[in-house]
Amino acid sequence: PGSQSYNSNEQNAISFVTHTLRPWLSKLEDAFSNLLPDTAFIAFSTDDLLRGDYATRLEGYSKMLQNGVFTVNEVRRKENMRPLDNGDVARVPLTNVDINAAGLVEDETKVAMAQKLISMGFVPEDVLKSLGLAPIAHTGLPTVQLQNPTQVPDGSYETGE
Repeated sequence: PGSQSYNSNEQNAISFVTHTLRPWLSKLEDAFSNLLPDTAFIAFSTDDLLRGDYATRLEGYSKMLQNGVFTVNEVRRKENMRPLDNGDVARVPLTNVDINAAGLVEDETKVAMAQKLISMGFVPEDVLKSLGLAPIAHTGLPTVQLQNPTQVPDGSYETGE
């Protein structure tokens, strides 16, 4: 007999679980579940048998975390690790921030709405108040792209330091 690579051993294990073990487990699940009340059932988990190699699991966990499917503590539980404080909070996809801090998207939406309403002729102060946005002051200077250095009076950009 020739040697087998790790990948073919892994595939053999997957094949064993899928084609040999799973059919028997399904029959046992059905038989035992029939003995239980209608709202209860028995299910065998073969997740540990199909875990794959560590690098592949980490890659999968990373994708699930980034897409907000798993929390940090759910991943830690799967790896038999202790939970972290605040680890049960879902993360927002793309920015991967705490979902409770996701008000940034809401603020961007409010600012876009304010711009549209003001450009349509609504009173800026009323628009900001109705959207819960704080008013900001303008220096009165033209945009940076249009400014000539001689147009900027001393002290216009004081930082207070």
